Amino acid sequence: MRQYGTFAEDWERMNAMNWVFVPHGLTAEVLERAFRRAYRTFYTRPDVLWGLAKTLAGEPRFLRPVARYVRVGVRDWLAVDPGRSAEAALAS
Repeated sequence: MRQYGTFAEDWERMNAMNWVFVPHGLTAEVLERAFRRAYRTFYTRPDVLWGLAKTLAGEPRFLRPVARYVRVGVRDWLAVDPGRSAEAALAS
């Protein structure tokens, strides 16, 4: 695998939200931008938003957790540098 890029064997970071493998010719920042664009494109589709609205209308108990996730998500989306924390991005 190392012949195709850099690989950090950090088991704590191995999940769908951290870049432990970066192919040659790309950077973690490029991968992060592409990931965010794909994520935003998928989850802002009208059918997905409509489904969320129907779920919230039918189950109001989900409103508080969804509001918390949205708040944290927006704060994280404001982080300019993927390596910085959301708090540091908001403070600057």
